[in-house]
Amino acid sequence: MARRNTKLRIGVITDIHYGLDAGAKLGSKAPQLMEAFRKAAAKYKPNFVVDMGDRISSRNAESDRHHMESLMQHFNRLAIPTYHVAGNHDIHHLSREENLRITGKSAESYSFDQDGYHFVIWNPYVTREGMDLRVREKDMEWLKDNLTHNARPTIVFSHAPLYDEKNPETNPYSKITIRFHHAEAARIRKIMEESGNVRLCMNGHLHRNHHEEINGIHYIAQQSLVQTYKKQYRVPARAWSWVEIDDDKIVVKLQGKVRKDYTLSLAA
Repeated sequence: MARRNTKLRIGVITDIHYGLDAGAKLGSKAPQLMEAFRKAAAKYKPNFVVDMGDRISSRNAESDRHHMESLMQHFNRLAIPTYHVAGNHDIHHLSREENLRITGKSAESYSFDQDGYHFVIWNPYVTREGMDLRVREKDMEWLKDNLTHNARPTIVFSHAPLYDEKNPETNPYSKITIRFHHAEAARIRKIMEESGNVRLCMNGHLHRNHHEEINGIHYIAQQSLVQTYKKQYRVPARAWSWVEIDDDKIVVKLQGKVRKDYTLSLAA
């Protein structure tokens, strides 16, 4: 039997932290890593690219604007449609309106359809309350309404994870990463589960790879492009992923210093 062609190919990159070194984030290496990603994408030929946020390391408005504008030159050279999620660093000193001006894509939540599939770029307004991240009711209502009026298999892209970072049974890093937890995570998951269409949620923010399945929905956190892989030699993780969507499955191929493939069923 002849092998079917993959219907869609997507490139996913996150936590680029362009321009500045900050702790274990080797942002000064981002220019050469973005060039490596551009060359890899030219060979892989994705239909589009999703950037899951934290394009820069927030310092001040002038610095953030300069580095984000420099980064966008790399994305422009991709010559591939690119969708941008708003990371916490991206909107710390720069407004959502300025992110729109620089990236050409809204920093509000939006969605689009392609080749029979539905894609959600979820950009909720997030506040910090103690050690929790809080999401507005309005943003959860937007997500519910968007998914309710959609009948296509769906992938949701967000910056922070939508699974429970606080759960030590599923997250071995829970004691040190509770500040990455959405207090409303269970409600958000219920919205997606009740829609019956969400197959996969991808996020950045954590600077590590992680996968789990909850009630039929797969959750994949992706490593930062510039996170230190070898501390002694200041080697970055060089991470991105290729997502291949076929008639009955999604294959996520995590690239970089730590590689991993996940094959996820598209069956409801």
